[in-house]
Amino acid sequence: MSPAAEIALIIIAVLQVGGWVVLAIASFGIYKQLRGLCGKATTLMNQAEDLFGTVRETATVVSERAERISGEVAEKAQHIADLSEQVAERVVQRVDTTSSIVQEAISGPMINLASVRAGVGKGLEVWQALARAKGGNGK
Repeated sequence: MSPAAEIALIIIAVLQVGGWVVLAIASFGIYKQLRGLCGKATTLMNQAEDLFGTVRETATVVSERAERISGEVAEKAQHIADLSEQVAERVVQRVDTTSSIVQEAISGPMINLASVRAGVGKGLEVWQALARAKGGNGK
């Protein structure tokens, strides 16, 4: 082999070894970065688990409070409904009582007044009929 071919072969071999060294260094750098990312991911996962635990506890507390408040609101609504029913019954009773009083206090006297008016009207009719029959002024 000629000296130029040997030099070219040596240069190719050195370049190939250099390439393998660069590849090994790059691989080691990538490995270190992946190892750091895995550590950060583990830390983030632990934080997320803690956060999820806190969220779960908070959701449980909120759910219990909401259930308790809902029960209290339902009780108060039922109490208001009962009071409304009692008030309605009292109003109906008072209206009935007032109607009865009005009927007794007004209906009887109105019937008597209508009877008197009818009697007076009939008396006037009779008096006018007699007055005409006598021919004049009713004397």
